[in-house]
Amino acid sequence: MANHNFIVKNGITVGNTAIVDSSGAWVGPSSGLVGATGLTGPSGSNGAIGATGETGPTGTQGATGVTGPTGPSGVAGPTGPTGPSGPTGPTGPTGATGTSGPTGPTGPTGPTGPTGPTGPTGSFSSSPTVGTLSFSGEGGDSGNGTNSYKLYQKGGAWSHPYPDLAINFHTGISFGANPGYEGYTFWNDYDHSSVRFRINGGSSYSYKYTWLYTNDTGIYSDTNSAHIYPNNLTYGSWRIDGSRNGWYGIEFASGVRLMMNGDTHGFHNTTRGWAFYNESGSGYFPGNVTAYWSDERLKENIVPLANNKGLDIVNQLIPSSFTWRQSAKEYNECIPAGEEEIGLIAQQVQKIIPDAVVENKAGSKLKTKGEAYLTINYNRITPFLIQAIKDLTNDVNKLKEKIDGTN
Repeated sequence: MANHNFIVKNGITVGNTAIVDSSGAWVGPSSGLVGATGLTGPSGSNGAIGATGETGPTGTQGATGVTGPTGPSGVAGPTGPTGPSGPTGPTGPTGATGTSGPTGPTGPTGPTGPTGPTGPTGSFSSSPTVGTLSFSGEGGDSGNGTNSYKLYQKGGAWSHPYPDLAINFHTGISFGANPGYEGYTFWNDYDHSSVRFRINGGSSYSYKYTWLYTNDTGIYSDTNSAHIYPNNLTYGSWRIDGSRNGWYGIEFASGVRLMMNGDTHGFHNTTRGWAFYNESGSGYFPGNVTAYWSDERLKENIVPLANNKGLDIVNQLIPSSFTWRQSAKEYNECIPAGEEEIGLIAQQVQKIIPDAVVENKAGSKLKTKGEAYLTINYNRITPFLIQAIKDLTNDVNKLKEKIDGTN
């Protein structure tokens, strides 16, 4: 069958609107041209396949029509030539599927229609597989409020500190990750360039790779009611609470302990033989106390005390009996107020042997009153006592020589 061209002589008019003139040129509007739908006529016999005409200009997409009921499918005839796209008629009812006819040539692609309104939010009824999830509001304000059972971006302006991703589940959230695969890892940023914290990592440990901040709370265990938290009472940066069998403190490896109890305070070691007890304000050491340096290799400008120097100093010291004032207990509750003792007076000693007198800052209220009370380091007086004995010995020897008539 020969091919015949489709010739327009007098133009084409749709309704009252001319769309093609007598020369075949398009003169109709650029958009919105939708003619009325005519009655469906009976199917004619298939004509010969005509030559494919030139592709006309793409018109703008018209408004989407209402979807009609699906019509029955007719018997598939041979594919005719592709003509210009007419307006979309209502969809008839779906009929039985006929046999597939030969594929005709592909017509030109029509323009993309406008985006329809957003439908209602659906829900997953099974387990979907997704690559990534995006959330409304990224780069702006999502407008989301508080939700009890949701995964969403919080509402708020898209500026620092920016709205967070919220994972809310009122009845709790559970996580699970195998320690053999590094458990849960917290990174410094979205690029995963630096680990900050890892939970249930290797050997089921938790790992931290940055400073861990805490406020005035700390770590607690119901074993021994042990607490470790920043100290907010007196001196020292950290505080440890809790006890076991009446003892407070820390036990290190190999049975080494730093501890005390409410009655006999002190530091204890197991087999090394050292311990310190502080009972009723007095200190007790089972072994010797080494607290000063005296090695010759650490000294220079060594000059022995002159003869009679020791006796001269000792003769200036005034041993006295005294009674402690009641007010002394404000500074040291262990002072036996009202009891008589014998000793030296710090201010008197300070005028004779200045380096034997030091400030005693052990009083509980010295800091609040800003006062520094004095005490005596009797070890600094001992060399003068030794020299005084030597001076007396020298004088005794001279007297013996006179008595014996040897001088």
